[in-house]
Amino acid sequence: MMPPLSPTLSPFGGEGGQRPVTALIEQRLLAVIREKGIVVWLDADGAWTSYVDALAPRAKDLGITVLAYRGSYLELMLAMRSEATGVDKPPLVLHLPGLNDEKVRKTPALELYRVGARFEHNLASVVREAGNGRVPQADLERFIAESGLTLTAADAFLGDAQRPGDDSQSALIATMEATPFLAYLPTAQGDSLLVDGLRARAHTLFGVTDDWYREDTVLDDSVREWLLCVEFVDDLRRRPREPRLVPLKELDPKTIARCRDQAARWRREAPTDYRLRADRFELRLGAELQATPEDLGRVDTFRFEATVIFRGAVQALRRGEWKRVLDWHRAHEDGAGFWAAEEQARRLAWQLVEHAALLGLALAEAPRPLEGVQSHEEALERYTRLAAPVDTRQRQFEQRHRAVYGPALPDLSALDAAFDALREGYRTWANRLASDWNALCRSAGPLPPDELRQRGVFTQTVLPLVGGRARTAVFLVDALRFEMAQELVQLLGSNVTTELRARLAELPTITSVGMNVLAPVERDGRLKPLVKDGAFRGFQSGEGQVITPADRAKLMGTRASARTLQLSLDDVRTAGDEKLRNQVAQAALVVVHSQELDTAGESGLGTTHFEAVLRDLALAYTRLDAAGVGQFVITADHGFLLGRRERREAFGSRGMADRRHAWSDSERQDPGYLNVSFEELGYDGKGFLVFRDDVDEFNRGQPLSDFSHGGNSMQERVVPVLKVTRKGAHREQVRFVVKVEPADPIMGLHRLRVRVEPRKEEGQAPLTFAATRPVKVVMRPRAAAVEVVVKDVVNAEAHGGAISLEPSSERWAEVLFELVGLTDDRIEVEVLVVDDESSLVTPGRVYTVTQRRGGLKAAAVAPAVPSVEGWGERLGDASAGKAFDFIEKHGAITEKELVQLLGGARQVRMFSVRFDEYRARLTFEVVITHTADGKRYEKAGSDS
Repeated sequence: MMPPLSPTLSPFGGEGGQRPVTALIEQRLLAVIREKGIVVWLDADGAWTSYVDALAPRAKDLGITVLAYRGSYLELMLAMRSEATGVDKPPLVLHLPGLNDEKVRKTPALELYRVGARFEHNLASVVREAGNGRVPQADLERFIAESGLTLTAADAFLGDAQRPGDDSQSALIATMEATPFLAYLPTAQGDSLLVDGLRARAHTLFGVTDDWYREDTVLDDSVREWLLCVEFVDDLRRRPREPRLVPLKELDPKTIARCRDQAARWRREAPTDYRLRADRFELRLGAELQATPEDLGRVDTFRFEATVIFRGAVQALRRGEWKRVLDWHRAHEDGAGFWAAEEQARRLAWQLVEHAALLGLALAEAPRPLEGVQSHEEALERYTRLAAPVDTRQRQFEQRHRAVYGPALPDLSALDAAFDALREGYRTWANRLASDWNALCRSAGPLPPDELRQRGVFTQTVLPLVGGRARTAVFLVDALRFEMAQELVQLLGSNVTTELRARLAELPTITSVGMNVLAPVERDGRLKPLVKDGAFRGFQSGEGQVITPADRAKLMGTRASARTLQLSLDDVRTAGDEKLRNQVAQAALVVVHSQELDTAGESGLGTTHFEAVLRDLALAYTRLDAAGVGQFVITADHGFLLGRRERREAFGSRGMADRRHAWSDSERQDPGYLNVSFEELGYDGKGFLVFRDDVDEFNRGQPLSDFSHGGNSMQERVVPVLKVTRKGAHREQVRFVVKVEPADPIMGLHRLRVRVEPRKEEGQAPLTFAATRPVKVVMRPRAAAVEVVVKDVVNAEAHGGAISLEPSSERWAEVLFELVGLTDDRIEVEVLVVDDESSLVTPGRVYTVTQRRGGLKAAAVAPAVPSVEGWGERLGDASAGKAFDFIEKHGAITEKELVQLLGGARQVRMFSVRFDEYRARLTFEVVITHTADGKRYEKAGSDS
């Protein structure tokens, strides 16, 4: 057996401390033997001949054959034939003195050289490496320069340097390694008798010169400053400007590496001490403080470097140098930025800069996705492959901006200028995309082939799945953009089979059109829209109308001849496991409606809520899968535009125009608009729809929003059709326990500590493999219209609003977050593992909700404007919707009035039973007061 490697013992026997050069060469030789088996040692100077001759018998005891050329190639070949043949060839070392890589090709040893590992080391270089840290560099170089350098003399020289002297304390210092020496230095520097020994050891280990020490500085500070300056100078991409730093560039590479290792260890193990002293040392850098980002390397030794790099990145962002920004981010802040970790605001700003650069790069890589397209099929392929990734980056940037932007961010004016330029760049790109798409719709028509039309989703995709052995669920998700479905696929994990295709939504891209056309309302390729004064309410189907979620579910069940269960996304998320299984068992088709994305966008809470809804959709899939549903189709009514639009133009009278489309009873040919007739859309009836050639909105006398839909842009019109089935049988799910510790707020942000542990089931130990897999944890507010905005995490990773961390019984993740809502309040927060409702825990503290005010965010303070269907559409209950529509409009309703409105006392009792459930989903507050005439339901703040 070959011995283990040891830094102090010679691998082939002997004391490595007394023969340091021999020990080093043997360590290297043994490592190559272990890896390759056959080693050819080229020794051009013959410096290792005596050593190899002495090595042969010792190596043989370890099962290693050492052969050497000693004047006769014939003898060498005979020995090689004897030793290097057979099935089980032993490790072999072939020593060839006087030969180098060129000369060996002319010898009989060439064949073995080709199959073996080349081993070649200059004696002087090995001596330098072995002596580094043992003796001062100048003494070492003088010894090497002397004539007649031999291995024996080098071992003796370096061995003597480590032998104890008469003074035991000085002898101890002279043999200390770097880490214990630095730990010992503060305790011994006050002893004047040891100063010379301490300086000598600092010179040997780190190269510290006598002229470095200052009279007003303690020894420990001088050595520490040297370490940081060596790291700084080595990382510098140019020569230092300060004369005192120039010699540091010329240090031995091994000395530099030792200095850098100790500087990094100091940062890691004593960050507070490092920060305080590094800030003091920085003041003495002089001209180096004027460095540019291009001057600096990958490590921010001093605080000013982090500032210079960040400001350089912001300016590079403004210039559109996306790759440079990302390179700087990866080098300085992507998990390794010490100063950014110390400065929370700068760390958050770096996150915004990274997202902005990723968006800029995506724009540059797909400048005109639809250039030259000739068909709807080609346009959809180009959009999903080239343009959708740009929209993803833009959404992610806006989400992160909404989550972390604030006055505490550094260089805010420069950041704003860079972000404004980027947003204008995206708007220009989106305008060009919209214009190219409208041009195609003019030439090829607004409707694609049948297989790409939204109206065919049920009959072509859902209906073939219903009636088989597996139950089917169809998710109708309001405002699920195609690129968000791509992200949803990732959230669903690897244990599912997915098929994602794109279709084109019907026009206009509003909820009352897109949602209702997902039911099978098509007849012979045509649709009968319900339109009054240019406003779409739904569709006519046979003798009935399809307007509400109940209408859609009923028609789907009738067409499929299947018992149908209608649920909201919130129903699926909150129902108990047994209740959900029982409900699913009674149905062949489950119809799930979700309005959360559209509600968030319209309400002003906006982008911060999107990630949470995607996670809830993934969770709903998991819960329905566990409840017995085997096949899933997830689709949407329309997409949306996200971002600021600056220009507003009127079109006819205000009553004719919605935000992104206008209705006309006659054909219009205004330049810059797409005019589409009902006939071209396959609609029964007369009328025309007018769409803008850009992404701006019509002027309706209302403030612009950063979320809108209803137009013909591809972001609004391309909708996903995602089929999902599970792979194989269910696997036993690993359950977790969530541990939470509330912490005091910091920088105006709420704070808590979280960790997860695999749950130990009765009679068995936790599954060990679970400890190696990251677990996603989410935080949920226990109130309606409130959103958790994760600002930053420590010891974990944030993905949108989810936190990904390793299971551990000791390691805590720290989460900094904000609660944002329509009103200020104090609420509790729940924490749970994604897909594991049993892990839910409440920290036991209430947190303040921040109310959004001012500017575009003012929309969050006012109630959201209901869609055409009103609250019946949002709540999935037409009867309750009537009541809340009345309360929102008139301010209050009495119990007697409610009986008349809903049609009877039974309907009022049903409304009363589910009142609290509905109230939690409203965007305005409703309170109950008791009067002599009975209950009175009042809108909070109303004068009624």
